[in-house]
Amino acid sequence: MKDSGEMLAEARAARRAVRIARSLLDLRRLRDLAFAPGATPLSDPSWYILLDLFVARQCNERLTVADLFAANRLAATTGLRYLSVLERLGHVEMDQRDRNPGDARIVISDEANAMIAELLVQTNLADRS
Repeated sequence: MKDSGEMLAEARAARRAVRIARSLLDLRRLRDLAFAPGATPLSDPSWYILLDLFVARQCNERLTVADLFAANRLAATTGLRYLSVLERLGHVEMDQRDRNPGDARIVISDEANAMIAELLVQTNLADRS
């Protein structure tokens, strides 16, 4: 039998888990409204690519196409399809001066960077957990 301290700790952990889950759901809804109002929402691989690029920009890191594919466990052909869509939407910019497409540098656009920053602030995920 659990004592009151253990039950209280479990209840707090459960409430924290619910707050985090709600924040993630809020973030997804806001993401879909911001990035695709009235259109097909971003797929999860596209979202994770954008988040990786957002973090890289904030940390002054440069990512290659191959880096993104490895981080998101995407096959090259699949990853290139996602990047093509993101580039067409103006969310990413690719420097294709390299002969090998996997070595091409890729960055998040200023607009997408600002949108993600705002979404993260709106959901306040860090403060809810």
